Amino acid sequence: MTSSASTFYVFVYLDGQALAVPSGRLQMLEQGSAVLNSVFRYGDRYAERRRAIALDPFALALLGTQVQAERYPIDASGRS
Repeated sequence: MTSSASTFYVFVYLDGQALAVPSGRLQMLEQGSAVLNSVFRYGDRYAERRRAIALDPFALALLGTQVQAERYPIDASGRS
């Protein structure tokens, strides 16, 4: 099975803003429906905004602007 890479730009509605603003970029490496690796990075301009919010305060804190997660596909026997 081949793997594919995708890039998504993430937008968020901030308090008091009528339009969504770009907050970061999510890059994913997938094999079929399994996510092998994902990296989210807040944009520098977003992280510097006075009203910027963490998209997930626990997993995507604004303190570190890049978060990486790796997952390994599990076969039918439950082994990775």
